[in-house]
Amino acid sequence: MALPRAGGLLGPERGLAPMAVVAALIAAPAVAVIARDELRDLLRREFLSAVQAAGIPNGRRLRRHILPNTVLPLAAAAWTALPRALMAESLASLLGLGLPEGVTGWGTAIGAAARAGDAVALAGPALLLALTLWALHGVGDGMRLAFTASISGGRR
Repeated sequence: MALPRAGGLLGPERGLAPMAVVAALIAAPAVAVIARDELRDLLRREFLSAVQAAGIPNGRRLRRHILPNTVLPLAAAAWTALPRALMAESLASLLGLGLPEGVTGWGTAIGAAARAGDAVALAGPALLLALTLWALHGVGDGMRLAFTASISGGRR
């Protein structure tokens, strides 16, 4: 709900950049919490204890073991924030607080069709928004499953 209020305070005449910044700032804390938890779990894993016991320098340990193992969970966390940001932007546009005039979005199209009372015009953008959100969540779930499979060594 913070996105519509922030969009309304920024005003639609400022363009898309402030809305994108607000969406990123709203999504960042959730991604940061997930990233912190994943990094804590990773640092407790046995292979990193073995690498440290072998005396491998910190820089090499970071490049060869920590960073490659954090890419997929961070990408999955960022990807799961995308549908939330899209839904928040659509809600803001539906309320008239989102995208500036002349820029069409699903929320804008849904709001215009709802205000006009045209169910046929409402069905298209609403269906496309729902399918897009469903597909984005599906990709995020696939990334999460790939990460889980890589941790367990391909076993489930």
